[in-house]
Amino acid sequence: MYKPDQENPYLNNAKSVYSLDETWAETKLSRDTQNGSLLLAGAFEIMSELPYSNRRNVAHLIRCYLVLMSSRNRASSPLRPAGHSEINAFVGSVSKANSLTRGVLDQRLVDFLAVCSHDDDSWSVRGLGSSVNESNTSARKYGDIEFTNVDGQTIQAFEAHGGGLRDEYIEDHARSLHATAAYYKSDARERGTEYDWKVEVIYVAHDVSRVSMYYNGYQTIIEEVPFTFRFLSFEDLVSEAGGLEGVCERADLFEATVHNRISRLPDAYSLKQRYCEIVGM
Repeated sequence: MYKPDQENPYLNNAKSVYSLDETWAETKLSRDTQNGSLLLAGAFEIMSELPYSNRRNVAHLIRCYLVLMSSRNRASSPLRPAGHSEINAFVGSVSKANSLTRGVLDQRLVDFLAVCSHDDDSWSVRGLGSSVNESNTSARKYGDIEFTNVDGQTIQAFEAHGGGLRDEYIEDHARSLHATAAYYKSDARERGTEYDWKVEVIYVAHDVSRVSMYYNGYQTIIEEVPFTFRFLSFEDLVSEAGGLEGVCERADLFEATVHNRISRLPDAYSLKQRYCEIVGM
């Protein structure tokens, strides 16, 4: 569940109020911003009176301007390619303890390791590189990243969780699976077919010892779809992906799933700085 203390101002505004109107603006008045929030609310009010196509075009221009202003003074220096030592440092460090990046590097590690363990043509991947703030339900996914085997009608979904995993987190995630499974069942019926898929949800955390209500191999039926839950530590996933030495040889996959995504970020981003600290760049 989203909590306002995540310090993301865009999400804080978007999820704390119904609309950015004058009522919202009055709560944001300050000595630093003066009446800026009132002016912004006024601009939104004017935009709301425009025809849809015009409003959409104006909104697009505003977004482009905000992106330009956000990136103008933020230089981005590409990082040198990652080699064996950098991959070793990243996998070794993030698999042992929370990366302290609000789950971002932890999720990128799961992306990398999961791709390493599904590196053949029988699996197709969805959700690779997804934002940690993305809703699995809205994206119609069972986890952060999922692999589909059409021949076996099997889906393996990985759910990354930095730190310790608890029953409450699993229950919240399991409740969200109902909407996704119901959507695919309904879609199959509309197409005159059956949704005869099996889903395995693999939870990956640094500590899974506090999970008590569930267990590896736990099975349940959600919206007539069979689900199996499995729980791995990050180090367990490293082993399943071929071991530390094995994944360190997969520089091509590491570049695509982790390194290049961080390299193109502005240098001032704390995420990029933390990554460089971990890998020794």
